[in-house]
Amino acid sequence: MRVTRPVFIIGCNNSGNSILAKALTSHPNLCGLPDLEKPDGYGQYHHLEMQDLPDMPKELTHFLGKKTARLWAANQFQGVLTVTEKNFTIAMARQTETVLSKFNQNDKRLVLTSPANLMRVRLLLRIFPDAKFIALVRNPFAVVEGTIRKRRHDPQRPWISGMATTVRQAAEQWENANVLLLLAEKFLGRRLIIVHYEDLVIKTQTTLNQIWSFLNLSGRKPVLPQFKQDLNQIQTQRLTDADRKLVQRICWPMMYYFGYATDQNIRS
Repeated sequence: MRVTRPVFIIGCNNSGNSILAKALTSHPNLCGLPDLEKPDGYGQYHHLEMQDLPDMPKELTHFLGKKTARLWAANQFQGVLTVTEKNFTIAMARQTETVLSKFNQNDKRLVLTSPANLMRVRLLLRIFPDAKFIALVRNPFAVVEGTIRKRRHDPQRPWISGMATTVRQAAEQWENANVLLLLAEKFLGRRLIIVHYEDLVIKTQTTLNQIWSFLNLSGRKPVLPQFKQDLNQIQTQRLTDADRKLVQRICWPMMYYFGYATDQNIRS
């Protein structure tokens, strides 16, 4: 079964990509990958990522190993892991479609989450010219805390746990990933919509309606999911004042661009 009009969720890791996938696949016209077996530390279940699927072509995975997990936009990895339409081959396209077609459900569109696909949008659009992309942006303090914590220990993905990460590395990941997002926006144009995590959890109905419209979905709307609304505050408070100042120093350009106050206040 061919994969037509897939929806790719991209953006910096720990930005709510998985909970967005869960929300989208509650729509009767969308489907996704299976849930991971264990919930996260807040009781929320997350989808398996596209890049974790067996037999996925190397170019669509973290082929340098677990050391790049959640740091794929870091200076030392970004140039190696980024792929474009120049990496396209017919064999790769067939292999990708073979792997993903196992999760097709009748006439439903497949929703695929892998934040690092932000580095692969040109290749993905070459494989799936009818694809659309949704990018999530989230408060950098929360993302930095989550990146450090989940690289150290992630009960959902134990195969990438056990790695020490500095605040500087996690902050550079957020900043670099969002610079990549702006480049993707120029390339994808109307095929991309950018959503703030804070709008998704606070203004769920309005935000999902915008996404339904972007995806040209109509008919019966699903029951709205319930999101934990204070995670930004909880995660930000786990950082020290020195940590937050360092995050601001590194991330202020993209914080300013995406409307996050650079005085350590939390958007939302």
